[in-house]
Amino acid sequence: MHRRKGFTLIELLVVIAIIAILAAILFPVFAEARENARKTQCLSNMKQLMTGFQMYNTDYEQMPYYLWYNRGDGIWISWMEMINPYLKNQDIFLCPSAPRNREAYTTGCTGAPARVVSNYTWMAWGYFEYWNWFGTTMFAGFPVPCKSTDVIPAGNPCPNNCPSNRPWTACETMDRVAAPANSALLIEGWFVSYFTPLAEQTTKFGSACSTGMDPDENNRNINRHRKGGNVGFVDGHARWMPNRMLHRDNSLQYNYGGANYPLGRYFQVRN
Repeated sequence: MHRRKGFTLIELLVVIAIIAILAAILFPVFAEARENARKTQCLSNMKQLMTGFQMYNTDYEQMPYYLWYNRGDGIWISWMEMINPYLKNQDIFLCPSAPRNREAYTTGCTGAPARVVSNYTWMAWGYFEYWNWFGTTMFAGFPVPCKSTDVIPAGNPCPNNCPSNRPWTACETMDRVAAPANSALLIEGWFVSYFTPLAEQTTKFGSACSTGMDPDENNRNINRHRKGGNVGFVDGHARWMPNRMLHRDNSLQYNYGGANYPLGRYFQVRN
């Protein structure tokens, strides 16, 4: 008698089918594990950036005065340039899950060579105010360095327009917010800068062009980590939050000037 060697076609197809099923099960698990590792690295970046903000605030008794400013030769210096001396690591300004191409964030910034220099946003233009916050009317905002009437050491008025004719408006620095552990300062977003020859030679982060964020949880270029992102809080800690929680109106009330206003949980300011 002759013993059969090898596999029949049916046996081979069964083995291939089993391998395909196992791959379909395991590949998403591996992808999830890789994304969790990137999210953890991004969270570590956010924590270090908040440490940089706190160190700057301690040394100068004030958070950075500007989101960006013109240093006098046409180069716009960003907040990253101001806190980087405390960190000395440009890589921590970039989220490992984020796209690095400008087109993923903005159609602008085409006047010169440009690139993404940060995947984190400080919304210094968004002082505490009674906003229509992306479709939800609520008291919301971020710490900003000064009022529009303040004069900074260089003798220039503060660049943040914080109107004084509305009692619910509040320009507050990071050391004056009511609940530092619940007040967001940095969120995930983007910052794109020009890199002209002068900017390339004299800056780490180029000449500021555009920055922003997006509350749409389906925008994976910005809300990169399972429809959410890492948030840096004023007290220095950082944690992941689903995007819908960060931007929700949870019906808390904020009393200002004898009147109550809706208050978003993660945008709190001192009474």
